[in-house]
Amino acid sequence: MKLMYAPPSPYARKARVTVLEKGLQERVEFVLVNPMGDDPTLLAANPISKIPALELDDGSSLIDSALICRYLDSQSDANPLYGEDDKKLEIQRVTYLANSILDAAVAARMEQFRPE
Repeated sequence: MKLMYAPPSPYARKARVTVLEKGLQERVEFVLVNPMGDDPTLLAANPISKIPALELDDGSSLIDSALICRYLDSQSDANPLYGEDDKKLEIQRVTYLANSILDAAVAARMEQFRPE
């Protein structure tokens, strides 16, 4: 598998940490891409050029960090990231809260680049 990322992205960082926490380093190659340019590798995996994107071994791809992290979690029994039955809802609640905080932080940062 190939995980397309750029260092400034908190979403890509979340996916990269998931690879490490799940012990999938031997199965996932990190591919540095430029989401602000017309990076052909990224565009092939995600036509809207957003990161992270995960190219699977069969050539298909997954986009959106939440989906990618869920998929990666399913690829190894080590360190289950989404909890056991009695903790799943609480873990999902905290995960959605964290994603919302990331969304707000990214939106605030992108607003700084918007022309007046």
